[in-house]
Amino acid sequence: MLNSEQVRFLNVKWLCLAVLLVLVSLVTFQRSAKAAGPYEVGAFYFDNWNPQLNPSAISNYKKIYGSSANQWSGVTDMLTVPGLWGFGPLPNREPLQGWYDDRNQSVVDQQILQAASRGLDHFAFYYYWSEAGGGERPGQQSIYNFINSPYKDLMKFYMYFIADGQWPASDWNTYMVPKLVSMMQDPSYKKTPDGRPIVGFYGNFAARLGGATQWQTALQSLRTAAQNAGLPNPLLLDAAYRNLQPSITAGMDGFLPLNLAGIGLDSHQYVPEDYATSYPPAWNDFVYATYPPGSGYENYENYLLIPGGISGYDPRPWGKGTIITSTPTPAR
Repeated sequence: MLNSEQVRFLNVKWLCLAVLLVLVSLVTFQRSAKAAGPYEVGAFYFDNWNPQLNPSAISNYKKIYGSSANQWSGVTDMLTVPGLWGFGPLPNREPLQGWYDDRNQSVVDQQILQAASRGLDHFAFYYYWSEAGGGERPGQQSIYNFINSPYKDLMKFYMYFIADGQWPASDWNTYMVPKLVSMMQDPSYKKTPDGRPIVGFYGNFAARLGGATQWQTALQSLRTAAQNAGLPNPLLLDAAYRNLQPSITAGMDGFLPLNLAGIGLDSHQYVPEDYATSYPPAWNDFVYATYPPGSGYENYENYLLIPGGISGYDPRPWGKGTIITSTPTPAR
């Protein structure tokens, strides 16, 4: 078994298409757009690379690509080979582990080694509840494979709960809160420097629980249950952006907005741009944006913000006609 020191020297290129990168710094932004202290880098773990988690997607793939379609269809049919829409061939879209099934223990073990060897501190696992209620959605073995991995001491993890499906509101206190608290109790669960376990939320939970007041009550019940279990008050993060007040009213501690990987890269059409020169001013503008009165929008200046960005497969990721350079350099 490799230890932490040995893994640091693994010469493994970091490419895991099941994982979506997010830059994490548990500090508020300053006017200089620099973190006010040490920061950590983690990755969203999009646990959808198996045929079980999203059967409706597999059904649609089979209609488009044929009976042999699987969770990688679209990538294998339209990107790594010449496809109907002219995107391929882009052979480097195949993961280093091949076209894997993320329910397998060996897959997650290798992903931990790859991530840790490149300095990633944690995975934030997307987490889905069963649409019928009563338990989590099948096909999320990757979370438990992380917990059971012999390499789990190399990284941390936390749960990023996705509001998906129409599960019963009663599931929150009966099943969801106990499940989240049990995860927080794992020794590898990600916590803030002062010991608070982190939980993220994406989507409209208020609608599924009966309204804004019920969502506020639900978050408080999660905090209470965690503290009753001997844990510190958890740090709760929402994916909201611009329209922030409903999240603050509900009781969120801060924000982790998604889908922001390309900000600043499409400012000048047909002009090559890169992350090193485009990101700092773009993030500064995003955090301190000024919105017109009555818009309902506000910026992040007075809130905890964890900047994040999602990558994708599209070879034209930020719009037709935009030119982006991304050749790796130390500055980038």
